[in-house]
Amino acid sequence: MWFQFPMIFLWFLRGSYYSPLEFRMSISGVVAFVGFTLMLVSMVRIYKLGTKKQLITSDIFALTRHPMYHGMFIADAATFLVADLSDPLFWISWLIFVGLLLTAGWYQERETLARWGEEAGRYYARTPRFIFGWLWR
Repeated sequence: MWFQFPMIFLWFLRGSYYSPLEFRMSISGVVAFVGFTLMLVSMVRIYKLGTKKQLITSDIFALTRHPMYHGMFIADAATFLVADLSDPLFWISWLIFVGLLLTAGWYQERETLARWGEEAGRYYARTPRFIFGWLWR
């Protein structure tokens, strides 16, 4: 989906600049691993079932409408453990990333609602957009 590309591009840039891949155990490595795992599990779930066959509303998708974005956000949180937090570029890129993440979620929901109609509406009514919904209001 076209609206995800800027977010994913910035996410890769932030990850490669602020926390280059290291093959050792650390708190930031564990946080990044958890985020990547959540992202990959949800991506496999989406592409295994295919969004054209059915609306996915079970498993991890019963907890949140955007588990892949949660994984990206958690993996990006690892940068807070290794980056220079006094760097203004870090904060600017983080704010842009979060803005793109929220925008991508909004576009994806519009697309899903257009495709699945009432079924998506019922799913949206019972499932929060993000797990910590009160943070995003």
